[in-house]
Amino acid sequence: RPKVNRDRPHLDRVAVLVVQGVVPLPAIAEYPLAEAASAHRVSELRHLRGKLVLRVR
Repeated sequence: RPKVNRDRPHLDRVAVLVVQGVVPLPAIAEYPLAEAASAHRVSELRHLRGKLVLRVR
């Protein structure tokens, strides 16, 4: 992995690139905690590209 600076100016520049659509954000799939088993299956089968979030509330 390349070394990434984590200072404020660098993060501000990344934020601008995200807003401009130059740097895409990963897809986020949300599941309620009651559906954790389904979310786990999706994760195991690698049918998700991006992030998987379990909603607790």
